[in-house]
Amino acid sequence: MTSAPTTSPGRTKPILDIKLTQAVCFSLLMYFVVRLPWLMTLPITQAPDEPNHFWVVHYIARHMSLPTFDIVHSTGPAAEYGALPPLGYIPQILLTALVPDNLAPVFSRLGSLLVGAVVPWVAVLLGKELFTRRQELALALPLLVVFHPQLVFVNSYTNNDSMATALASVIIYMLVKGIKNGLSTGRAAFIGALFGILGLSKHTGLSVAPAVLTGIAMAGYANTLTISQILSQIAAFAFAFLTACGWFFIHNYFEFKGDVLGTKTMYESWITILPRQNGQVVHPWPKASQIGWWRYVFFDYVGLFGYMDRYLWRPIYFVYLGYLVTAFAGWCNFRAKDTESRGAEEGSTDSLLDRKKTRLVWLLVAAFPSCNLLANLAATITNVTGPHGRYLFPSELCILALIIAGLSRLKVGKALLLSLIVLNLVVTAAVWICWYMPGQH
Repeated sequence: MTSAPTTSPGRTKPILDIKLTQAVCFSLLMYFVVRLPWLMTLPITQAPDEPNHFWVVHYIARHMSLPTFDIVHSTGPAAEYGALPPLGYIPQILLTALVPDNLAPVFSRLGSLLVGAVVPWVAVLLGKELFTRRQELALALPLLVVFHPQLVFVNSYTNNDSMATALASVIIYMLVKGIKNGLSTGRAAFIGALFGILGLSKHTGLSVAPAVLTGIAMAGYANTLTISQILSQIAAFAFAFLTACGWFFIHNYFEFKGDVLGTKTMYESWITILPRQNGQVVHPWPKASQIGWWRYVFFDYVGLFGYMDRYLWRPIYFVYLGYLVTAFAGWCNFRAKDTESRGAEEGSTDSLLDRKKTRLVWLLVAAFPSCNLLANLAATITNVTGPHGRYLFPSELCILALIIAGLSRLKVGKALLLSLIVLNLVVTAAVWICWYMPGQH
């Protein structure tokens, strides 16, 4: 019998771990190679709301305290984010505090870049869990993350989206692992703490709360926990969540006169620069009932650059839409293929259990972007904010995983996936060369 390869006497060589490590290292290398040129050359006037984000970063880094009601109101529109949850700026604040003001903008951007690196790392791990038997599909997930044009853009300047996306990605991975292998009360509490920090990174991240709670319940159901055990895990999650973020909401309630999330203060500051017609504020976004709303969300998720005024060549958006429609068609074939394969596994209890867990995992994966999208709709209807594709980034890994799974169910799935990765790379490179390479702006 041939013995397993070893690295030292009596120690088995972890072949799978080495491959996983290589995938992580390659993904991170590509992540930094692609984004560093953007970070160094993107003008602040071409980065949406970066001056407003940086105002918060600079204020906290220099004063080591949160902005007060008086400061935010006296500063005006530049401080419109001053009342919002601030933990999404932690990496930027820490790096900005280390350097003088002339270097602060670049180091602040480095904070977004560094925390964003969590996403491709988690994508490698999540891909392994979602596509256990298809290594090429597992590797496609981090590659799509690395070359996603809009995500490259967002990771390259000061904002709180990078932190929110990173935290949400970790939570998604933990919930998927929980469904497959079981979720302890301690891990449920840890997810609650992470979700609390997510809520204090970008308040729109709270929109996935129904999906997170559903994921905890699914993990208990998939692993035959009793209702009381599931409820105890949800209680642990809730306690950790409130502990992690409750202090800020209490602070805001008193400091900003009942504005717990800070959104009212932001809106009141923001509308001072908006046009008015017959005394009414004219919001710069289409109504949710109009096709323009959906088009804008799609454009802003795929790639919308500059101060949300530099669009890709329009046919490119149609190409991306074609991939989405094709992936949806692949999912429509899922039930037929699922029925065909069911007979072979009918007598196996383990196979039936695995199938149940797999279905729950994909239901969870679909729940995250659904919650994000519904929250964006609600925010537009209530005039809190307009349509933004980047608000879907907490569900970035879920959206890409759904696309991969849908395309993979087609006969030409591998070719389609490869072409999508190449398309992302070409678009990302072309946008930088045409608009942001030195000498182009």
